[in-house]
Parts: sequence; C-alpha cells; structure tokens
Amino acid sequence: MTGIPESMIEKCIETASLSVLWNGKISEIFTSSTRGIRQGDPLSPYIFVLCLERLSQLIQKAVDAGSWKPFRVNRRGPNISHLFFADDILLFAEATVGQMDTILECLNYFCAISGQKVSAAKTKVYFSKGVSEVY
Repeated sequence: MTGIPESMIEKCIETASLSVLWNGKISEIFTSSTRGIRQGDPLSPYIFVLCLERLSQLIQKAVDAGSWKPFRVNRRGPNISHLFFADDILLFAEATVGQMDTILECLNYFCAISGQKVSAAKTKVYFSKGVSEVY
C-alpha cells in the first residue's frame, strides 16, 4: 500500500480502547478481547476502502504487465478491468482460461495478504453473447 504502512493500520485496530456511554455516564476505558473491528464499526468503511485500494493496485499492475486483458466498450473507449461499489466488486476480462487464471492469481494473492476471503456463494460469472460457457 502506498502512504500508510499496513502495520500502522493493524496497530490502530488491534490496540483500540473503548468506553461506553451508559445512562449518561462514561465507563472506564477498556480494550476489546476480540481481534479486529466489529461489523458496523464506523472505521469499517475506511478500512475496506484502504484494502480495496491494494486490490486495485494489484489488478492495475496485471493490466500494465499485459497479463490481465480488460474490457473495452469501444475501440476508443477506456479499458475497464474492475469496478468497486460499496462491498461489491465487478471484474472484467477476456473470456479465456488464461484470464481466469490471472484473476484467480490476483484474488488469491490479495486474500493471502489481507486475510479476506472470496465468497463462492456470492460469486457470479457472466459471459458475452457468443462465448461458450463450457470448456
């Protein structure tokens, strides 16, 4: 990641201390016994964006190297390799086994360094007209 070192982000999450406002009174400061941040934590979207920035860099590196062949709307249009929206990711590439290998290589590397996992149950693959879905 450019900018903030990954270890600094981890330190902020792992060493966070908390206090609770209960009946108008602030409790003593305590640390969480769980690892990471909880769902709904206000930091969650920011950390997600930082993580996806790293995935975006990995994909762009593969595009620049020529191993990831992005989608192009028309001959003069921009290349589109990926789009991120909220917690969804759309990946675009040529419909070949080699491109699938490149995508999986990027995703597997990202998952290994980030601790994230791709949900197979939430994953869908779409092909353009004229592309056989059977190999």
